Amino acid sequence: MTGSILGFAAIAAYMVGLVYHLMQLRKDPHFNPISLQTITGIGICLHGLAIAGLLLVEGGLDLSLFKILALLALVINVLVFVSGLKKPLHSLYLVAIAALALCAYWRR
Repeated sequence: MTGSILGFAAIAAYMVGLVYHLMQLRKDPHFNPISLQTITGIGICLHGLAIAGLLLVEGGLDLSLFKILALLALVINVLVFVSGLKKPLHSLYLVAIAALALCAYWRR
């Protein structure tokens, strides 16, 4: 139950980040990414907690296909997020956030 709540909260955070990013790009292509990074960081944390709750079971790890795909998408988004802290990668956020939201939805 907690994993579902965290997963849906992560999806909501990713969608808020995607809508915010598209609105900012329409206004000005050169915007300050701090608020986008904050929203993305919240989404990554929520998704990480949801994945941890789903992967860790009493007998060990549950490594089913969709859970591994969601974990892989999380790792890719963390890499984009960390490398975006040093240089602007705003266009990659559009792809990464949308892909992560889809993977989080598919694991339901």
